[in-house]
Amino acid sequence: MGFWGASYDDSFITYRYAQQFAESGCLCYNDGERVLGTSAPGYALLLGLATFLSGQLIGPAAFGTLASLVSIASLAVLVQRCSGAASIASSLIFLLLSLFARWNVEVYGAESFPVAALVSWSIVSLLGKGPAWLSGLLMAVALSLRFDAALALPPLLAAYYLRHRTIPVSFAASLGAPSLAFVAALQLYFGRVVPQTLESKRAEASPDFAYDVAQGSWLLRTFSQDYALIAVLLALATTGILVLARRRSSQALVFGLWLVSHEVFYRAVGVPFAPWYHVSTMLGLFYLTSVGATEVQELLGQRGSKLRTPVRVLATLIALLALARVSSQAATMWGEPPDPRYEVYRAVGEALHAEPAGTVAAIEIGVIGYFANEHRVLDLLALVSPEALEGKRSGDITKTLDEHPPDYLVEVPLFRAEYGVDQWADLALSYDLVVQYEDPSSGRGTVSLYRRRLSPSTETRE
Repeated sequence: MGFWGASYDDSFITYRYAQQFAESGCLCYNDGERVLGTSAPGYALLLGLATFLSGQLIGPAAFGTLASLVSIASLAVLVQRCSGAASIASSLIFLLLSLFARWNVEVYGAESFPVAALVSWSIVSLLGKGPAWLSGLLMAVALSLRFDAALALPPLLAAYYLRHRTIPVSFAASLGAPSLAFVAALQLYFGRVVPQTLESKRAEASPDFAYDVAQGSWLLRTFSQDYALIAVLLALATTGILVLARRRSSQALVFGLWLVSHEVFYRAVGVPFAPWYHVSTMLGLFYLTSVGATEVQELLGQRGSKLRTPVRVLATLIALLALARVSSQAATMWGEPPDPRYEVYRAVGEALHAEPAGTVAAIEIGVIGYFANEHRVLDLLALVSPEALEGKRSGDITKTLDEHPPDYLVEVPLFRAEYGVDQWADLALSYDLVVQYEDPSSGRGTVSLYRRRLSPSTETRE
């Protein structure tokens, strides 16, 4: 129904970790292979536990969507707490923008949503009237879901120290103890703490990659190149910053520095742009927009009775236009998977599920691996397969295929030239075509599934 259970391809890598945990208690992508190939191990555990407790009546993908929606609703409550007299209006504006913005819809299910909610509540709790230990615990949970939540710590602790001239001991204890335990568990279980995905992503980025251009293009795509709407959002966000600086300057400053450091970090570590890294920035923009809009209305309306009515009429018209805009966009997307690759990759995964178990090599493994289920996946982009890292770095994955010939191969035309799959001699000599799928929606042409001749896993079937 709607967008339920659908997400971008990478999210399904975490979902497969969660599914494996729910079924066997093993936090792994391939059975028995302890490779930290997800940047959200805590999120995989959470979804896996929820799936297990549901008796597997509800899967990780559905729980991922639910986690995103609950997180947005939680942030809407936070907006109401941090707003002025027009708090309900601010909350509703934030809710509408966040729920139906194409950027968010396309990455529903990402761990970035609960991380953004947990970090935001932690900041408000520590700098507001909440207990410091609760703030620390919320931050610890956020860190376990995704390590980049730690980017909020320097500005948060600095703001607290400048206000109180002391270190929040209970915050540090409730944050430090569970975080250290979680890191130690990762080291013992996987033999590493930093996910394999970071090395893989860094190997993917080219020296001339323009991060800001890629992010800007996605932003314009998100709003259907509606430059007027973008201008309004940015203008209101600026106004919101100015207004918040008068009311809750420390919280506003911490939020701002956290979002800025988040943007700087991903450019600094040299990974390609991906929208799910920047969910918190998008939600922060909507937060400033919603709070700024209602605050400006109040400030202008209080200047005199002559201005009050026109301002409220104008604000109502703007709100109605915004509502019409997001409703129209949501209606257009409703019922369609947000990732155009989803349908064809699911078909490939289900075709594999009907085949005898074996090793399948693929370049995009999220949806395919999730629906292929019992098949071992050789990830040619090396997110969950360290043995493929050298081939990815050199831009020649045929080396990986020669050294680890798979039982099945999924060929995606988009990556043929870039990674040299079409130059792999064994494809023509040793593999038979199983099925092909036309995929015009995502521009990937014909996606093909090949089976290796006389493979140990298929020999009896032949």
